[in-house]
Amino acid sequence: MSTPPSASASLRQSSRFPDIDHNPKYQDLQPVDQKVFYQEQQQKRLLENRVKYLEMQLSKSKLNLVKSQKDSAENEVRMASTQMETELKTIHRLQAEKGLLERTKRTKQVYEENKKVYDSYDRSKRSKSQAADETRSVIRNELDRKKQHQQAEIDRKQRLHDATKVGNMNASQAVEQFKTDKASWARAKEAELWTQRSAQLSSDQSAIEQLKRKEEELLRKIQQGSQPNTPKSGSGASGTFSRSQLRD
Repeated sequence: MSTPPSASASLRQSSRFPDIDHNPKYQDLQPVDQKVFYQEQQQKRLLENRVKYLEMQLSKSKLNLVKSQKDSAENEVRMASTQMETELKTIHRLQAEKGLLERTKRTKQVYEENKKVYDSYDRSKRSKSQAADETRSVIRNELDRKKQHQQAEIDRKQRLHDATKVGNMNASQAVEQFKTDKASWARAKEAELWTQRSAQLSSDQSAIEQLKRKEEELLRKIQQGSQPNTPKSGSGASGTFSRSQLRD
């Protein structure tokens, strides 16, 4: 790894470390040894700074990964830190996948069971709905039939009422017409009888007048001395006839 920029800048600004200069071990060494010790301490310090820098970068990476995606961030941090963390990440990933598969399987199973229940409920609901529709249809048809029957009964009663009313009116009119016809017939019959009686009376009067004329003629002839054929003996020998004999 390269030296962090901040650490390199710090080394360029100061070639010595005050804490090393004041170290008793450093003071007891010879100049050559001090140089070696100093270099060792400096290298150690650089390594520590690098470790701190790496730790700081690791913390930032962890923070960013946790904010963006928790599971991915943890796996990347483990891979960046140690092989163990990589193995743990793999284990965790496999466990997560296994759990996801198990959850998916359970979810699918629950979905299938719920689907069966829903399908059964849906079929039952459709069956009940169809049965309800059929029942409503039967009830509606029965109500329509009863309504039609009632309407037909009402129409029949209305027609009977109208017919009765018309019949009553016709009967009343027929009675009045019969009375009128009877009176007319009676008047005509009476007139006919009077005509017949008048004719009979006229005929009788004519016959009576004719008989009277014949009687007067016979009487006139008798008075004049005409002798009709009379029997030689009997009640009529004197030559006279009674009125009753003449009529006979």
